Amino acid sequence: MAQETRFRSSAAEREARLQARPEPDEVELEAVGYDRTYVMLAALVNGLAGLLAILAPWLAGFGSGDRRWAPIAAGAVMIAAAVGRLAVPRLTRTVWTALPIAAGIFLLAAALWLTSSSSAALADTVCGIGAMVIALLTMDSADAVAGDR
Repeated sequence: MAQETRFRSSAAEREARLQARPEPDEVELEAVGYDRTYVMLAALVNGLAGLLAILAPWLAGFGSGDRRWAPIAAGAVMIAAAVGRLAVPRLTRTVWTALPIAAGIFLLAAALWLTSSSSAALADTVCGIGAMVIALLTMDSADAVAGDR
């Protein structure tokens, strides 16, 4: 019997707890936002990854049988996503992350089907995996950017 009363609170205690709790419309939610510098840094990293993909045919020494347009097109998509991240940061979790991931998947496929030399395949693979990893790591860069609501 003593154990049952130990877990029960008195009516006065319950009433005091209910009155101390604010109503849901009175609760002021604190906005936790990232600084714009984080968004700019994420866009810069994504843009540099795109630039590296564009330069890959010349840096890796693509041969005559390799399709140079594949990493150039993927790099252009990554740079466009980086610029889009700066222009409309609230779409970062959707469009501006999906585009570099799609470009990375395309580069991985290009490494298999559009290259004939091992250096071109390695460059496409590294750029593709890098694009996807960078996109996923910077996916939350614009979550609740201050002043963007």
